[in-house]
Amino acid sequence: MSGIKRVEAAHVITEQDDGRPKRAYRGNRPVKRYHLALAAVICDIVMIALASVISGLVLLHRYEEIDLSDYAFVATFTTVLSVSVSSWLGLYNPERDFSLKTQLQYLCAGFSVSILFLVFALFLFKSSGEYSRGWVVGWWVGGTVAITLGRLVLSQVKARWVAQGKLRKNVAIVGAADQASRVVAALLGKGGRDFHVIGIFDPASDDLLTAVNTIPVDHVIIALPRSLHARVSDIVSLFYPFPVSVSVSFDDEPIINYKRSRRIGQLTVLDILDTPLVDWCYTLKTIEDKVLSTLILASISPILLLIAIAIKMDTRGPVLFRQKRYGWRNELIEVFKFRTMCADQSDPFGEQLTCRNDSRITRVGAFLRRYSLDELPQFINILKGEMSIVGPRPHPILAKAADKLYLDAVANYALRHRVKPGITGWAQVNGWRGETDTLEKIRKRVDHDIYYIDNWSLFWDLEIIAGTILQIFRKDVAF
Repeated sequence: MSGIKRVEAAHVITEQDDGRPKRAYRGNRPVKRYHLALAAVICDIVMIALASVISGLVLLHRYEEIDLSDYAFVATFTTVLSVSVSSWLGLYNPERDFSLKTQLQYLCAGFSVSILFLVFALFLFKSSGEYSRGWVVGWWVGGTVAITLGRLVLSQVKARWVAQGKLRKNVAIVGAADQASRVVAALLGKGGRDFHVIGIFDPASDDLLTAVNTIPVDHVIIALPRSLHARVSDIVSLFYPFPVSVSVSFDDEPIINYKRSRRIGQLTVLDILDTPLVDWCYTLKTIEDKVLSTLILASISPILLLIAIAIKMDTRGPVLFRQKRYGWRNELIEVFKFRTMCADQSDPFGEQLTCRNDSRITRVGAFLRRYSLDELPQFINILKGEMSIVGPRPHPILAKAADKLYLDAVANYALRHRVKPGITGWAQVNGWRGETDTLEKIRKRVDHDIYYIDNWSLFWDLEIIAGTILQIFRKDVAF
């Protein structure tokens, strides 16, 4: 580690004079950029819909025989179309920072295109006589004014947040003092208002991992001299369990020939790890989990009650089995399952793999495992925010494959902890479930989990859920 030393920087964890630790982060509470994008979507929808309603009320005041319910469908369709056009133009992309003038130009153009499409559609289906031209024109003019006013207000909110530093990304620098200092200078140059450097850290120190666990770190940049480039992979592996982006800055050589290189402020970096499920993806998956879990729990509650009664009648002991497992960010969570083993033979740490004809499994437990019904209580974990419906399965603390702990058996095993664990996953619907008595089985699971994390989509989740329903009826893997 010759040539590397830790450099103290603002907001790095230190101690007060009385020996007590200071707060790890003293800045303003950060606001995620996609929150601003979400606010823009809501603002545009509300303003366009409001203009439609006002135009309709004016029409109703003049012509009392008009039924505004006939206008509801076309108004809704046109509003959705307008927002979709704006989205296609990139107005809701959190990473694109349009000027206010460009935003208004795109918004008004998108809304105008939607109105023209409405007029064309009404003409094409010979329905133009059923709708007032005054309402359409009034909505067009009023909607243009409304979305302009909405964006003006939103731009003022954004300007205040920028001034307060709430939209800045927290960046940690790992590496040698000289290289790291130049990286800081580049970040805080032209794009300085977008970044907050929480500190420069020695790669041999545990301080950075402590910071990642206590400060909302968005991005880690590794800055090492050429002589220490071999250490990059070791440093990157430290961040496998965390949902942060990791990049490498080669201070003394250009990297513009790499396909994954990009500019951050005035700095050119090579991306190594991307933050999974960012912005809209995270929001969509959260909505998917909460809505589907609520509906599923409500619909299967009678089944849950019958299972609980059957377990109680079969053997003595609690209905639920609680087991500590690794979840998001390598944090321990308590996973709920229906108890399928004799109470005095349960394995709270997962040291002994379940196998076919396992003597510890009860009669009711065998049936529950056969159809994966023992997993149903994990929908409670989802509502608690600890799990997802689809994701890498959470493994017990001491689970092993071929007498090796999973973490030791697979080099990149911790990458699967960058998202919340799931009740089912891509590995499970591809047959990689059940006993892991060989290294090949756990490696295949991890490969499928990482592929899922890197390529997530909402429709893929729905496909996996459908595939899981079919998978549970196979007899060759579940026991």
